[in-house]
Amino acid sequence: MKTSGKHPELHHYTSMAGLDAIVQSNALWARDFKVLNDSTEVTHIREKLFETLLPLVKRLVKRVSNDRSNKTAFKKVKRRFGSIQKLAEYETRKALGVIFDVTFGGRDATASFPPYITSFCSHCEAGDAYAAKHGLLSMWYGYSGAAEGSEGVSIVFDTVQLEDCMKRESELHQYSTLQLGDVVYANQSNRFVEEFPDFLELFNRSVMTLFEEPNGFDVTSTFIEALISTATRYKHEAFVDEREVRLVAYPWTKAHYECASDPASLPPPKEIIKDGSKERIVLFGSGIQRHLPIKRVIIGPHPDQQRIKSKVLGMLRDYKSVDVALSGTPFRPG
Repeated sequence: MKTSGKHPELHHYTSMAGLDAIVQSNALWARDFKVLNDSTEVTHIREKLFETLLPLVKRLVKRVSNDRSNKTAFKKVKRRFGSIQKLAEYETRKALGVIFDVTFGGRDATASFPPYITSFCSHCEAGDAYAAKHGLLSMWYGYSGAAEGSEGVSIVFDTVQLEDCMKRESELHQYSTLQLGDVVYANQSNRFVEEFPDFLELFNRSVMTLFEEPNGFDVTSTFIEALISTATRYKHEAFVDEREVRLVAYPWTKAHYECASDPASLPPPKEIIKDGSKERIVLFGSGIQRHLPIKRVIIGPHPDQQRIKSKVLGMLRDYKSVDVALSGTPFRPG
């Protein structure tokens, strides 16, 4: 099922300055995952993968230890780690560390395959009628500046039309991944298995070749794309109230084009915009659509919502069918 089938509309909480930039450019920013506010972004899934991979590694370690030709060498290893369990845990974490450092970067490594993310919030579940109309208090507080008394808004997008924009974007530039999907949180164990069964099988099979055939381990594009697609949709349960749906973009890099058989026939690379150590890409824009698919704008909690509404209506003067509503959430900044 497409994301629009489950989430027909998506909320993007931002400031007035953010709304103005979005409307003026007809574009959305997708930010480098490293600047997002979750310090475990893309890496939180490592513990889940450790749990699924460890039994396979432990079985392999036992098989190696029972091979007579390895007895002497294995005794030394066992003395160092104390048990097969400890050795298997060490090797599993080491393998995961290498894979994640290469893909997403680490202390001493730059990300080889950096994903860029735009975040939305869904209020389409049963019981979400109030949030859909007035916005979610925690989102007003955390992302629109309402906590400081700033002027915040929620931009509500039509998801079907947003998916159409993504399709046109993928025709103009070369992407390995350009996906829209809801986040699975760490306390939703059943959903993880339901959402990512093919990935778990691929991941375990691929990583086990690293142990069994070190020279035969091949980091295929399928493996990398599956890892990025899954890791970017798995988050710490502390963020579950955000009900996030995210757009993940992984554009082709220079290395992709260098490996292509006929790069001249492909769409041009996506420009990576750098601001100091921060990076972003700009999605959509006037080359794709005249206006972004904005359904309505909700003015966040503020003592002077009518004044803010007038400013928003001025920003949206070229949008003829966008409703501007006032949140009824009775929040007053301290």
